[in-house]
Amino acid sequence: DSDLQAWAIETSNPNRAAVKGFPEEFKTKAELARTLQTLFWICSGLHAAVNFPQYDYYAYQPNKPLGFRKSMEQRDAVGGDEAWMFKEGMPLMDKAQETVVVASTLTLPSKHCITNLDEYFADVGTTAYETFKKNLAVISNEIDVRSKEDKARGHPTYEYLKPSNIPASIDI
Repeated sequence: DSDLQAWAIETSNPNRAAVKGFPEEFKTKAELARTLQTLFWICSGLHAAVNFPQYDYYAYQPNKPLGFRKSMEQRDAVGGDEAWMFKEGMPLMDKAQETVVVASTLTLPSKHCITNLDEYFADVGTTAYETFKKNLAVISNEIDVRSKEDKARGHPTYEYLKPSNIPASIDI
């Protein structure tokens, strides 16, 4: 297909999209499929894995302050301790609140997850998508079992890469 080949040329061209490692041409259907799988993974599972934990880190400011007001060198110069770091270094309330709002927005669950795309596969790929969903159900069940065990032990449960939470694409 000439459009697919043009896409490969443009995307791999160092003077155009310059995507390192992108094929300069698609020689086989398998190569095209692998490339598309990688792109889908980046925009769905990888995006979820990298971004969904952000709220857990950024919502509690001492855990991961984004706007520390003083440097560690300043702390050392005045002999500052933990109390000094909280009083002088931690972000002020308005900045802390902004961080929580941004982290919350970035980690909102998607309405278009990989498990609820049936309408897009009604005419083409229905059987393949149903098989895919069955595989996802097995993974979801494994996560649910582990999470139930973790909760019983007082440990946090795992939700980030549960298939019903993985967006079909980046949709913030």
